Amino acid sequence: MNATRSSRCVVALALLLACGLAHAELRMRAPMTYLIDYDTQMRFINHPQTIADFAQAPPDLVHVGKAVPILHNWGAVPLICGENQFTGGPGHTLNPDAIRLLTPDEVKDRIARLERFTAAWHDAGVPTLIPYTSIHTIAGDHEKRLGFWTFYDHWADYEPWLGPRPDQDPFDWLMVDRDGDFLAGACGGYSPDYYAPLHRYRVCPNHPAWQAFQQRLIRLIAAVGYDGLFVDNASPRDACFCPYCREGFKRFVAGLSKPQRECLGLAEDATDLALEDKDTPAELKRRYRIATNDAYLRMVRDAGRAVNPDFVVFPNANAYQDFMPLTEACAYFMFESSGSPGCTIQGDIPEDDHVTIRVGSDAPGDEHIEFRLAFADSRAFVELEAGIVCPKRAEVGQPATLSCAIAKVGSSDRDDDWAADFACVLTHADTGREERVALAPAGAVGGASGAQRPPVKLSAAWTPQDAGAYTVALAYRYTDPGHLATTDALARVEPLRYEHVYRTHIGELLCTMHAPGRAVLLDYDSLRGGADHLQELGLAECAAFSNGSAIASKGGPQRTFIRFFNRTRHLYEGAAPYADVALLYGYWGHNPGSMSMRPGSGEPPAERLSAQHRLIRPLVDRSLARDDLAGLKALVVCGARLELDDGQVAALRAFTDQGGRLLVYGRDCRLNGKPIQEALPQTAPWQPDCDPPGMPPLAPATGLARGLRFAAFAHRGDEPKLVLHVVNYNVAVHDEDHPVTPVHDVAIRLPLPQGWAITAVQVHDPDHDAPDKLAFRTEGQAVTFVLPQVSIYAVVELVAAA
Repeated sequence: MNATRSSRCVVALALLLACGLAHAELRMRAPMTYLIDYDTQMRFINHPQTIADFAQAPPDLVHVGKAVPILHNWGAVPLICGENQFTGGPGHTLNPDAIRLLTPDEVKDRIARLERFTAAWHDAGVPTLIPYTSIHTIAGDHEKRLGFWTFYDHWADYEPWLGPRPDQDPFDWLMVDRDGDFLAGACGGYSPDYYAPLHRYRVCPNHPAWQAFQQRLIRLIAAVGYDGLFVDNASPRDACFCPYCREGFKRFVAGLSKPQRECLGLAEDATDLALEDKDTPAELKRRYRIATNDAYLRMVRDAGRAVNPDFVVFPNANAYQDFMPLTEACAYFMFESSGSPGCTIQGDIPEDDHVTIRVGSDAPGDEHIEFRLAFADSRAFVELEAGIVCPKRAEVGQPATLSCAIAKVGSSDRDDDWAADFACVLTHADTGREERVALAPAGAVGGASGAQRPPVKLSAAWTPQDAGAYTVALAYRYTDPGHLATTDALARVEPLRYEHVYRTHIGELLCTMHAPGRAVLLDYDSLRGGADHLQELGLAECAAFSNGSAIASKGGPQRTFIRFFNRTRHLYEGAAPYADVALLYGYWGHNPGSMSMRPGSGEPPAERLSAQHRLIRPLVDRSLARDDLAGLKALVVCGARLELDDGQVAALRAFTDQGGRLLVYGRDCRLNGKPIQEALPQTAPWQPDCDPPGMPPLAPATGLARGLRFAAFAHRGDEPKLVLHVVNYNVAVHDEDHPVTPVHDVAIRLPLPQGWAITAVQVHDPDHDAPDKLAFRTEGQAVTFVLPQVSIYAVVELVAAA
């Protein structure tokens, strides 16, 4: 084992395993804007006008593709754009000319070209420019010595940049299973279409030869003028059992303290545990993978900082439940495929709980409901998107048309997942009688042999026999070929509930505010033509709830928000969350929610409270301090596995002794490995109809105002002010004809900090260069005003007397 590498891992593991962090009050940062451009036409590098266009409103972070001196997966080749999936040809097909080896002189020319490119982008005002790499991908054919193996065999030509060639062949760098056989799958299989006839491989990030090679590449990247590096595939989901991983696991376990062992339910002497042992606790293995990926990211940062002291790291953390420990050394982190926020039904939202068809004796008219179901259940491996259309009213004895458009089965339209036996289930609200109406044409949709690929339209005629109200659900059978033990023709019934009509990331984004870096949400739906409204909503959501950024195209929305953030920085910088209800999340994950499509059942506290227009603030167990509890009326424990020291537990006991309400979401919440009630008997279970004490709702949650969400922050000191962020989620995820429904004349009542007197209220929004003053009235210790309109995002500034 390389001594330097071993020391680095030990330091990183020690940092991750520390019992607590120094407390610092959570503060807002000025919002950021992010641009990703893997342009296969290389307009970002070849066209000076493209770069010059950004000088008008440069993003804070620009992320390009493989425009690096030497590529991680092919070596020294001409290819200079894209990422893992792009292989230089149309439709992501392999282009042999793109992966031929460069001569040493061509490498010198490439480096000079990249130096000019990075200088031009910095001259245009872009502060942070980073390229792409992967934590584990190489490509080629190990038997035919093609691709990366050709590069390895000609390593001597590139020694001036890379140093001596590693002794071990790249095949020996690859991840292996418990039996020592290399793992052939890699984000699409051993031979994905875009690599054929070559293959894609996963290297073990712990292998010393790979790490040494990466450090040399990173130093080259920093030397040509980049400010950091995007590290793809950094989610700690891949399990490797090579000797380096097994040895590292032994050291990891040996370094656990007694409290850490107790939290994980381990015996006093756990040194006999082995990574390859199937009986070794899964949570222990997960934390080891997180720690080793964190060590890798620190290695990337340190290698870059050997050249550029300000070099930053930007991993694709992706897995929401694992992200926090991965970001300790990172300036940014990405959640890929996070899903578009917005509204999944067209028009006004009824007050019903479910999509409902009312059957009577009158002719029904042509009013209908268009509901978009976006469902993902990580436990059952079910992922489905469908649009269901049904009439609002129907007539007894007369046929009514029910239709369903299957938009996606699996994580993408190329996935192998498939579904069949689609039907609408109609349930009479009074009698409970169910009717199952099969949708036609029959057959499978998705990746099964003989199935239709989405999009697929299905329909049926339903003739109601009884009057009354009928709720609607979508039924189907789902198969995931990769998880047949769990999901093999699994029967599913998804009720169409209006509580899920708004897709938000509020709870998850609030949690990310405790990370050292900033969250970036990569949502592919918002990049399609005509989806500027989704880009705007993504930017607004991140600004209000995380200070991160959603992906935006090079068009109008990003320029608009860049200018808006530049002129309103003073409203964000240094502000502290203002709320007396807090949510407590776990540093190691096990929290409700997901950054991808919303689950189809359950409603986490953040969703429930924000939909009621209550103000909430985030806390994390690892950094929880007594001062965080001051002024709180209620604390909702959201994390299912918390780890707190004695002082933190005592602070929670004091909180409840002084009248604070402590609620627990989840039936099996554990604190330090034991049921939370053992240490905190004052807890009460969170219920869907919970109404915890604290500030009342800011505004009525009726009509279109149901789509509003609020966050408040306070500036204290010489120039005190409250800043209220208002985000309108009445933004259609899938309707491009009527994308945004503004909300008008919202009456808001905002409680004030004790002793504050408001002297002015004004509203800022991205579509206007100057704020508008609002009339207001003070009533006791609260201020009331009417917000005339919220299109997508409004920021209300309430100035107080000093």
